[in-house]
Amino acid sequence: MPTIRVTAIEGHSEQQVKEFMDRITDLTVEVLGAAREGVIIHFEEIPANRYMRGGMTIAERRAAAQKK
Repeated sequence: MPTIRVTAIEGHSEQQVKEFMDRITDLTVEVLGAAREGVIIHFEEIPANRYMRGGMTIAERRAAAQKK
């Protein structure tokens, strides 16, 4: 029973998230030979101001990029 956890910055549509999870499930079944009903996908979206890389939040990076 593989459990796959995905953390992403918010802003994806429900359709995108569903398709992503469907494809990850398909890939897990294909590559690992897991039973489809046993594949668990946990997709968590977090706010851009709660995710930091290199000392800047993603929200700060986006704001800085828009100013250019």
